[in-house]
Amino acid sequence: MSELSPVLTDAATLRERVRGKVVRELERVFPVDLKGRTLEVKDIRVHEREYSPEEQKSALLTGDSLSEPVKGTLVLKDGEGRVVNEARNFTLTHLPWFSERHTIVMDGNEYQIANMLRR
Repeated sequence: MSELSPVLTDAATLRERVRGKVVRELERVFPVDLKGRTLEVKDIRVHEREYSPEEQKSALLTGDSLSEPVKGTLVLKDGEGRVVNEARNFTLTHLPWFSERHTIVMDGNEYQIANMLRR
């Protein structure tokens, strides 16, 4: 059973929980087998950002998105395990930023993620 969490949680706590889950899931996906080569990832981190109300308004009016980059080091190894190439500070994904209104802003639109309660 998954961990229980309170229904009324502030946005900062939810942001931290999502950041942690994204890092764990990215670590779980790697290494990737590429026909005799292996792609690994290390040093995954979320570059945390705080957006002011003015920045949020600007993103809504100009059609921008509010997000935090998730970066890491990609390591490509050959069949014998030798490092062929390494890409440091590589952007793995962009994590949508969760606002204090419990919304995300993507391409100038504000979306609310619905929570579903079950008995």
